[in-house]
Amino acid sequence: MFLVSEAHKFYVPTEVRVVELSAMNWAEVPLIVPSFRDTVILPVGALEPHGIMNNGADNTIVAALAKEIGPPTNAVVAPLIPYGVVKRLKEYPGSCSIPDKTFEQYVASVVEGLNDAGFRIIIILNGHGEQSVCLERVATGGTKANQAYVTLINWWAYSTDITQHFFGNLGGHAANDETAMVQAIEPGLLKNEWESVLWKKAMRIDGLPPVVARPANEYGKLEVDRAIAKEYKLKVVERLVKIIQKIQNDARTTFHF
Repeated sequence: MFLVSEAHKFYVPTEVRVVELSAMNWAEVPLIVPSFRDTVILPVGALEPHGIMNNGADNTIVAALAKEIGPPTNAVVAPLIPYGVVKRLKEYPGSCSIPDKTFEQYVASVVEGLNDAGFRIIIILNGHGEQSVCLERVATGGTKANQAYVTLINWWAYSTDITQHFFGNLGGHAANDETAMVQAIEPGLLKNEWESVLWKKAMRIDGLPPVVARPANEYGKLEVDRAIAKEYKLKVVERLVKIIQKIQNDARTTFHF
């Protein structure tokens, strides 16, 4: 028989073990949450074009970041929400956009469910700028409505100085910051041989912003050396870990979790 007292053997804080909510069974959850782990990271991405990168670059980035941030913050990683609010680039093939209200209600329901599961600190890790306002409202409403502290982290917004240091610019959509992240996580998703083709195709599509296939020299060379890309990702992870640890300390002090 599995005893509550034995739960710590499997879920004590560790610097290397990723604990994913989707890998736990229903009986494990109340043994671990919130006694051993009161924090959950909810990665939220989107599906839209990113030039030579995969359409799901926002998903690729936040899913990987969540798994790296989880262990040092003793947080459980929730399943990725892969669809988001895509307006400006939704006409490009492969894009998928959810209306603001529907998206906001859905994410709010997920947050409520995570709180019902026992999580007291809920970190929404966002990978897509267009839905930031919706997610900010979800975080504010979630904190007020539930017995939890809900906060939004737009990973790129907390990393602009790191991006500036590495690449000499502040990054942006399909720019050096996202390119470096994908290069570090899964370099096969960058298809440099498509660059000229994408640019020519984008310029021929009336009414569609060509920004997703802009020439590399607009933001500097977009192809990032993988060693540099890995170092960049490491610095971003270190920054986000510190931010989340501060959030945890503040939340536990304020709400007496």
